Formats: sequence, structure tokens, C-alpha cells
Amino acid sequence: MTTIVIGVLLWAILTISRDTVPFGVSVLADRIHHSVVLRATRLWHRICATVTIAAIALLIWFHLSEVGARRPGLPSLVVVVQIRAALACWVLVRLPIIRAKRAADWYARLRTLLAEARAHGMSEQNVLDAAHQLDALPRQQRALMGDPRVMTRSRTDPARPESGE
Repeated sequence: MTTIVIGVLLWAILTISRDTVPFGVSVLADRIHHSVVLRATRLWHRICATVTIAAIALLIWFHLSEVGARRPGLPSLVVVVQIRAALACWVLVRLPIIRAKRAADWYARLRTLLAEARAHGMSEQNVLDAAHQLDALPRQQRALMGDPRVMTRSRTDPARPESGE
């Protein structure tokens, strides 16, 4: 029973943490649905299921072969191995997110905003709050406000921007 509870908790750990910190890696709100993050999440769920099924299979085998009766600490060791295997996979699953984040410089816009805030004597916290509020708005509304991240050029008039849905 403990093995199943641990498996469910490991599976659900991503729903317990904030969306912008998958696997302990900070991600901007507009990047939480990036293919690398989604792929890592799917891989994590498969790993949790595989590790839990393997642990349950070992426990059943111990019970049926009476190995557990001769070595009473063995079932507890299976639970420890389950947790350690999941944590080792956690470290591996987060690496592609870190690499993608560095390669595409996901925080370039934020650094620019903070530099502009310092230049204008504004509080960095106020700028961060405004950036989070802007990220929370629907894409069309951000385009109407002139957010360059969602603006594209019109197919008919290259000089006129339009919303990029």
C-alpha cells in the first residue's frame, strides 16, 4: 500500500508545485506550455508509473516466493529504492528544460525590463508585478496593448502589425 501512495504522490508532485517551477526549474508563465516542458512532464509521469509498477511487482514476488518472510526488511528497502530511483530520474528529466532555457535565453525579456526599470528609477518589484499581470492577460488582449511578443506583420501590409494568433 505504501508503494502505491508514494507512486501517486510522485505522480502528483507537479500539480502541488507552481506551474512556473516545473521540476524545480523556474520558467516564465508564457513558457509553461513549451514542448520541452510538456515532454518532460509526460516522461516524468511514465517514469513514476514504471517505477511504481516495478516496485509493486517486486513486492508481490517477495510475497509469493516467501523471500519477504525470511528477510523482513526487504519490502522497506523496495520503498527506499522506489523513492531514490524517482529522485534520480527527477534530476535527469529537468536537464532538457534547463538546456532549452539557456539556449533560447528565456529570461532575456525580463532582464531587459529590469534594466529599463533601474534606468528610470522604478522599483524592480513593480516591474515584475506588471510583467506577471501582462503575462496573465489573454494573447489577443496583449496584442491590442502592443505587446511585441504576440505581434506579427500583416500579410497584406508588412508595415502594419496584427495580432499573431
